[in-house]
Parts: sequence; structure tokens; C-alpha cells
Amino acid sequence: MNITTPTEIQALSIPAILSGGDYLLASHTGSGKTLGYLLPIVELMKRQEREQGFVSRPKRPRVLVLGPTKELAEQITGVAKALSHHVKLRVTCANSTGLPLNKQVEILSRPNDLVVSSPTKLLQHVKEGNLFYRDVQWL
Repeated sequence: MNITTPTEIQALSIPAILSGGDYLLASHTGSGKTLGYLLPIVELMKRQEREQGFVSRPKRPRVLVLGPTKELAEQITGVAKALSHHVKLRVTCANSTGLPLNKQVEILSRPNDLVVSSPTKLLQHVKEGNLFYRDVQWL
């Protein structure tokens, strides 16, 4: 991630999200929206860990990221996993294409900081008891 200057959407969104509140990001494809929300959320998670000692629990992610399709969910997961190489962050995709359902369930049953999913797959996992919302603080 050889990033030196934030894009326009990142310059607007990062300080806003860090200050708290609810935000909706809208910009064209390739504008940097994904990092525009992931970077400040990861920073807030890390602050929480340092200040409060919070750790993720099995089946209870602290962050849920919803993508409208499984393809977009997998793309977002790729960006989040790239970030995880720079900070300790456990990321998984509930839409893991090619993985059998039992393997997806096994992965989701571990402590994950951030779970990316399409709405349909997320609801399926919640209904089946594979994920719980209790610890979700960022959506």
C-alpha cells in the first residue's frame, strides 16, 4: 500500500469518522472510499484496544462491513487484509467463494476483528448462530 497522499474522499472522510458520528461515503469507483472508512475504523479499534484492553471474541466481530454483492465483499476483504499486514487485525469474509459452508463457519467461530459480507450471507450466518451482533461497534 504505497499511499502518500489521501484522495479527495479520504481527506474528507478520515477526520470526520475519527471524530465520531454516522457517515455515508459516496464517490466514483476507484476514488478510495474503502480506505476512506477502513483506515479511521482500524485506528479507532486500535485506540480502543490500547485504552480499554478490548479484544474480539469468537463469533463477535467489532466491525461489520457490508458489500452489496459477494464479489464486492471479497474485494473489500482484500483491502482490509492488506491493511492487516501493517497492523494486527483479524479479517475474514463471510462470502468466501470456494469454501464449503463448514469451513466458513469454522473461520467465523474464531475471534475476528472485522467481518465483510453481503447482507444475504450475513443474515444467513446470524440466523444459523455463526455470528452475533453484540460486540459490533462499527458498521
